[in-house]
Amino acid sequence: MELLDDRAVFTRPRVLSTTPHSQVVRFAVQIPPSREKSKESFECVLKFFTIDSQVSYKKELAAYAALAEQGISDCPSALGHAEWSSEKYLKTLGKRPKALIDGKYESMIFVIMLQHVHGSVPLSSIANISPEIAKATLLSLSHLHAAGIVHGDISLDNILVTEGKDKTFKLTWIDFSCSWTNASQKQIEWEMEIAAMYVAQWVGPQLPGIMTNSIDRIG
Repeated sequence: MELLDDRAVFTRPRVLSTTPHSQVVRFAVQIPPSREKSKESFECVLKFFTIDSQVSYKKELAAYAALAEQGISDCPSALGHAEWSSEKYLKTLGKRPKALIDGKYESMIFVIMLQHVHGSVPLSSIANISPEIAKATLLSLSHLHAAGIVHGDISLDNILVTEGKDKTFKLTWIDFSCSWTNASQKQIEWEMEIAAMYVAQWVGPQLPGIMTNSIDRIG
C-alpha cells in the first residue's frame, strides 16, 4: 500500500465513529496533479489510530494489503497510509468535529485512507434483514476466508450494504482492526461457525440449514 501524498488537502470532515483509540472521518480530498496523475477530487474515509492502537493499525494494513493482492472486492479499497504528527491531525480535522486526542498527550497518529463506499448503509440500520442478505453475508465472509483473512469482529456495524438499481445488493466488510492474516483452516472454520450462528439470529426460522450450508461451502 502506498504512502499518502503529503500534498493531499482534506476538507469537509464528517465524523462517522469514535472510540477511545480510533476514529473514522469522511472527507473530501483533493490531490494536486503530478506528471503521472491528473488532478483528483473525490470523497474518502480516513481512519485514525492513537499510539496505543498501533497493533490494530498494523492489523488493518496487513489485511487490506492481503485482500488487495488477491483481488478481493468485499472491502473498501485502501488508498494509502501515513504517520502524522498530532498537529497535522488536529489541523486536518479542524475545530468543529471532536478530536480523537488532545495534542498535548500524543506525538503521533496513524492514518489509513480508504475508499468511500457511496450509497452504503451499515446492516445495523436495517430493521428487517432479508434471508438473501443473510446468505450473502456468509458468502462474502467466505471470500475473505479464501484470502486467508479472519475478520475477528463480526457485527452489524462492520458490514455495509449497497443496493443497486436492479434491486441487487453488494456487501462490504469494514474494520479489520481485530483481523488475522494467513489464518489457519481451524481459525477460518471457527469464525464461519460463529458467523453462521450470528447471522441465523437475524432471520430465525426463515433460513433453515444456514450454518451447515455455509460451513460446507468453505470445507
